[in-house]
Amino acid sequence: MSIDLNNLSGEKLEELRLHDKVIAKKYDSIRERNKFSRYYQDYWLNKILDNLKSEPKKVLDYCCGTASLYPVLKNRFSQTEYTGIDISREMIKVGQHNYGNSKNFILHQQDAENLDLKNDFDVVIARGAFHHLPSPARGIEQIHKVLKPGGLLIISEPVSTVLHKLIRKIVYRLNSHFSATHKSFYFSELKSLLNDNGFEIMKVDRFGFLAFPFGFPDIFSFVKYFPCFFLKPLVEIDNLLAKIPFVKNLSWSIIIAARKID
Repeated sequence: MSIDLNNLSGEKLEELRLHDKVIAKKYDSIRERNKFSRYYQDYWLNKILDNLKSEPKKVLDYCCGTASLYPVLKNRFSQTEYTGIDISREMIKVGQHNYGNSKNFILHQQDAENLDLKNDFDVVIARGAFHHLPSPARGIEQIHKVLKPGGLLIISEPVSTVLHKLIRKIVYRLNSHFSATHKSFYFSELKSLLNDNGFEIMKVDRFGFLAFPFGFPDIFSFVKYFPCFFLKPLVEIDNLLAKIPFVKNLSWSIIIAARKID
């Protein structure tokens, strides 16, 4: 399944170009090969999957990138059928190369704001998806459409304070990894996005403090010089920070589990 480029807006074409020409290669050659980054990304994915109390039949990985969720999901839920969608052909190619011969593994190149899928998914996981979309509300509507009644949506997104917004604005301007559509959200914005589009928030976890920047060697090249054994304790410190009132609100990211209610 492919995308008709003539039907994409200028913003989406720019996102597609960025992911095909720059980001897919960096994910495959840097982010997913750096020892600590791989450890941290898998740890993050497991934190997301902790919201699943039983084995789902079908999971949609929304804006799946290189399908790095797949091996983590299969390690915990071996019978679950995995479907990933992404607008980037090159991201899909990396995922197919890495896992294409695996059981219950399906990838489609699709526009996340115009899904062509049945409404038979028990769970949709959207990690780092909505800050890429020109219309996050349209993305939530599409997820609502393909989820079964009572289905679970788990999102993880950049979350901001005024300080975070300023830092991200500077990084976005200085790094070729980002396009004009990239954004971050205040928690109130994510809450409204979900509540206004047929979802009830079940659980909120703050994620990412001191260790967070070191999980992105493709963005911050200096982190590759830090050994994994030095960085792993930062993850444990982050776990403690996530439990401290007020301090936890300074996290770089957030994980939200929400139930489809209509």
